Amino acid sequence: MIRPINEFLRDAYRKDPGYSFEACNTVQEHIEIAEAISAGDPSRARFATENHLRRIMRHSDRLLTGGAEAARAG
Repeated sequence: MIRPINEFLRDAYRKDPGYSFEACNTVQEHIEIAEAISAGDPSRARFATENHLRRIMRHSDRLLTGGAEAARAG
């Protein structure tokens, strides 16, 4: 399940790792996932993970193009 996600991210980062317009969201989402795991709450961890992945997929065009123009247009 994680392999397609990792392949997508590797491709995106290889092209341009700069997507600072989304970085604060990513950090916050990772914190929410980690806190849910730490609390032993698999339902909350799954929900947080799914929300994070949905946002990443919604904004994949921004991630793949480096984001500057897409962020302004968005």
